[in-house]
Amino acid sequence: IRNPPAITSSLSSILHPNKDRSTVKELPHLSGSSAPSQLGLRYNLPMSSGVEVSGLYHFPIKSCAGVEVEGGLEITERGPRLGRHWMIVDGKRKFMKFDDFPKMVQIEPVLKKDTLVLTAQGMAEQVEVPITDRGPRRIVEIWKRTHEVVDDGYKAAIWLSDFLNFECRLVHLPEDVVRKDGRGIARFEFADSYAETLAGTASLDLLNEKIIESGGSPIPMGRFRPDIVVSGSEPFAEDTWAMILINGIKLHVIKPVVRCNRTRVIYERAVPGQEPKMENEPLKTLNTFRRVKIAERKYGIVFAQKMAHLGTGTVNIGDTVKVLEYKDPPQLIVK
Repeated sequence: IRNPPAITSSLSSILHPNKDRSTVKELPHLSGSSAPSQLGLRYNLPMSSGVEVSGLYHFPIKSCAGVEVEGGLEITERGPRLGRHWMIVDGKRKFMKFDDFPKMVQIEPVLKKDTLVLTAQGMAEQVEVPITDRGPRRIVEIWKRTHEVVDDGYKAAIWLSDFLNFECRLVHLPEDVVRKDGRGIARFEFADSYAETLAGTASLDLLNEKIIESGGSPIPMGRFRPDIVVSGSEPFAEDTWAMILINGIKLHVIKPVVRCNRTRVIYERAVPGQEPKMENEPLKTLNTFRRVKIAERKYGIVFAQKMAHLGTGTVNIGDTVKVLEYKDPPQLIVK
C-alpha cells in the first residue's frame, strides 16, 4: 500500500474530523432485543482479548492504491469515511475489476479538504475532482446489481482513460443512495459485500513463514487490502471472533474473506507506467492450509475477515480490541 506525498496530514482532518475519542454513536437499526437474532451470534462470552489496533488503511477509490493512516480512521454510517467512495466504470457503465486491469493499483488518490486528486507514477499531470454530489446521475452495474451514482466529470474520465489505455469514467455513490451490506446490517459504499476488512499481523507472519520455507519471498499486508490491522493475537484467532469492540464501536465479524488473483499482483515492486507483474503467492501457500468449501463443488482460499459496523466513531492506532462474542472457526481443508 503506497502513501502518496502530502497525504498523511490531510487525512488527519478528513478521516476523523471529530477529535473527541469518546464520541461514539450507536446505529439505531440493531437496537433492542431483536439484535442478537439478526446477527446470528453463537457464544456470548465477553472478555478482553489483549489485542490492539496496529495498522489502519484507507481506500478512496475501489481497486486503486490505498493510503496508510497514521492517526485515526472515522467510521461513519457508511463505513470508513470516503472509503471506496469512488469507482471506475467502463463505457457500458459496468465496474472495472482489478483482476482485469491490475494497473489500477498504481492510481494513487490523494484526499484534500474538498477535492480528490488523481495521481500516478509515470503520469506528468494530475487531476482534481471536487468532492460533491452535484453532477449528472448515471445507472451503473456492480456484481450484477445496479445503483444510481454521480458521474465525476470529463477531466477525470480522460485522465483515467489515458492511464489505463481503456475508455472509462469515475463515479461515486451519493449520500441519498442507500447501499446495504450482504445481510442488510449496515450501509456501505463500493466495498465487496461488507464495509470493513480486518486482518491480523500474526496470521500474516505465519503465512510468510510458510512461504519462506517453500523458497518464496514474504508478502506485505497491503496485498490483502485491510482497513484495520490488529496485533497481539494468535495466528488466525480472528476466525473465532463474532463481535469485537474498538474505542466504543461494535463491529460484527461476519466471515472470512475469499481471496482472488488480485493478491498475486506485485504492486509493491511495480515499474511506473508498466502493468504490474503477478506471482503465485500468496494463493499457492494459502491453498495448503486455508482452503474452505463455499458451495457444492466450489472451494475458496480465505485470509482476513469481513466486518459490519454497528456504530460510528473513530478507530485509532493503539486502541484495544475487545472480543465480546465468539463463533466457530471455518472448516479448513488442509492438504
